[in-house]
Amino acid sequence: MKKFLEKNKKILQIIFMIVIISMIGILIFFIVSDKEIHINEVNKEAYSMQYDETWSITKEDELEIELVHKKSSSNLKIKITELEDENEYKMLDELFDSLLYNIQKQNENYKLLYKEKKQITKNSIEAYKVLFETDNTEAIVYFYKQGSKLVTIIYEADYEYFDILLDSVNNIIYNFSVKEQIHGIDG
Repeated sequence: MKKFLEKNKKILQIIFMIVIISMIGILIFFIVSDKEIHINEVNKEAYSMQYDETWSITKEDELEIELVHKKSSSNLKIKITELEDENEYKMLDELFDSLLYNIQKQNENYKLLYKEKKQITKNSIEAYKVLFETDNTEAIVYFYKQGSKLVTIIYEADYEYFDILLDSVNNIIYNFSVKEQIHGIDG
């Protein structure tokens, strides 16, 4: 046995090093793959939502929330507006043109690239999606009407981060939910 060890010393050292390196690699793999993204929840009277730990809240109240991406400083703003009497019973299609006009008027540097009607959120709400660009940023604006409320979602980021963060933003939008307000009836 002693002769075998002396004769194959180099080979055994190489095998030992390979085993040690493999074990370290496996350990690193499990540490990295075990890292999970924490999901934060917001639960207000008017809405609920979830977002991952790469975002932080900069403004939060009962009808509005703003998030900033920690690495890129990209913004996501969600605002719920109670519609006035004359607009409360209008369909989203009837409201869309004036909403689009107001955004373009307030943001003259925005260039309209694309608009479509689509289903968003886990509740499959019908919404308008509008894509804008400026010299160095892109923005998506979503509008949808739920009951007497208009929800506006604005995601804005530099070109460098826009597409990278889109999955995270879509996940936040998917999990956003406006709560139905039920008022008691006095008898």
